[in-house]
Amino acid sequence: MILTIIMPFHHEGKSIIPALQGLQGISDIPHEILLVHDDKNDPTLPVIKGFQETSRCLQVLMNVHRPGVGGALRTGLEKARGGYLLFLVADDPGPLSIIRPMIELMNKGYDVVSGTRYSKGAHVSGGGVGARVMSAWGNRLFYWAASCKFSDATCGIKMFRRDILEKIKLNMEGGWTAAFELAIQSQRRGLKTAEIPYKSYNRLDGGPSHFKTVSRALQYGRIFLDGVRMLRFEKIDG
Repeated sequence: MILTIIMPFHHEGKSIIPALQGLQGISDIPHEILLVHDDKNDPTLPVIKGFQETSRCLQVLMNVHRPGVGGALRTGLEKARGGYLLFLVADDPGPLSIIRPMIELMNKGYDVVSGTRYSKGAHVSGGGVGARVMSAWGNRLFYWAASCKFSDATCGIKMFRRDILEKIKLNMEGGWTAAFELAIQSQRRGLKTAEIPYKSYNRLDGGPSHFKTVSRALQYGRIFLDGVRMLRFEKIDG
């Protein structure tokens, strides 16, 4: 089974190096890496080119949908060849340590396997304080309010089977909301899900974050309320 890794990036520059270096460690696994961007002058492109010279599995794609992570993920999904699909962030090498365990669970019949930053064995460092606080408390509140199976529903690190997209519609409006939607919809439809804790080391080089706290809070807030409604009162079998 081929694994397709979809990794949006936006002006990451050298922040993407740890992730690309780490992905060299799965060379024995059949996979492709789709790196998706919005800006033809993105300073990350020369950095990626150096890795392309030694890796045939790396492909760089221009986002053909709405600018942003949501459009980039949609572009990647449209080009993906793999039976297993993985959303991966460009500025955190931490999740690379759980790719193999995720595949093992997928091979055992799981439909969605998510990373988690908020269960035993997990750890979060780096990134903006506002975003970290909002994420931690938002996930904790959603876990309780929606009776959610995921301790970290908003985590962008999610591996899933291609065929579940026939059952689940992801709006992918902005940011990493698609990962939040995937968690909600997979539980709503009773799919087999699991989480694996990992240590997050966001932006090890100290580069600036592109997270916009207020606008993202509004987007996630709407999905939060919809998710509580769906998981509490509108579950679907199959």
